[in-house]
Amino acid sequence: MLKDVLFSLNFLKEKGFPVVKSAQVKNLQEAQRKACEFNYPVFIKIISDKIIHKAKQGFVKECVNEQDLKDKFTKMEKAAKLEDENAGILIQEHSHGTELILGLKQDEVFGKVILVGSGGTLTELIKDISFRACPINKQDAKEMLEELRIFNHLKSKEGMLEDLIVKTSQLPVKELDINPVMVNTQSVHVVDARLIL
Repeated sequence: MLKDVLFSLNFLKEKGFPVVKSAQVKNLQEAQRKACEFNYPVFIKIISDKIIHKAKQGFVKECVNEQDLKDKFTKMEKAAKLEDENAGILIQEHSHGTELILGLKQDEVFGKVILVGSGGTLTELIKDISFRACPINKQDAKEMLEELRIFNHLKSKEGMLEDLIVKTSQLPVKELDINPVMVNTQSVHVVDARLIL
């Protein structure tokens, strides 16, 4: 069964993944409270099974202050209801850095396969991806990272990312798409994810 982003992020958090602070909000007042708690700037995005490519469809917005949040939240709420009447809104603390994708899928030939690559909205365009059949170890994870064209941007957190890749490969899920994992010199954070248990 396909799970939404909030379920997926909570699942990963319970498994010890470094997940960015996130909360589903019911209205603008809740969003404003959470934005103050997370500190501006923040991101808002749609929670919906019907809206898959959130960023491409304009359903991921950065809000730099309270007025900006008010304007964008109201517009997003209206637009989302037209696409999916059950859609919710997720608010997240701001994160920045190099975007990485981590994924698991079942391959007909190789069985369970893990992929690592350039993440974000350009994933399909750039096609900077490395695959391995599971199970993998830390050396496999190291080689996967080194195969990527963006490797130089990941070096400061190489050890942490190797552990994260191995940990991902061991998850008891049918399919998983973590995109993006945001990597900078200070931190590594899972920002968005979808999984099939």
